[in-house]
Amino acid sequence: MSDDRHGLFSPLVHAIQTFFTTSVAPWPVERTLLAGGTLDAAMHSFDQDGHRTAGTEISHVG
Repeated sequence: MSDDRHGLFSPLVHAIQTFFTTSVAPWPVERTLLAGGTLDAAMHSFDQDGHRTAGTEISHVG
């Protein structure tokens, strides 16, 4: 197995560079909000011993 840990971030770095040079987002902002909201709900659920969370914060995205 290769120890090239930097290779995992290459696509993200490329997208960031493209965004800074073109001012065009590489993906829709809704995708970022959905991913962040999903992660937030998962972390709250983990903190509450696996119980479901309402998830209403991201219900308007889309």
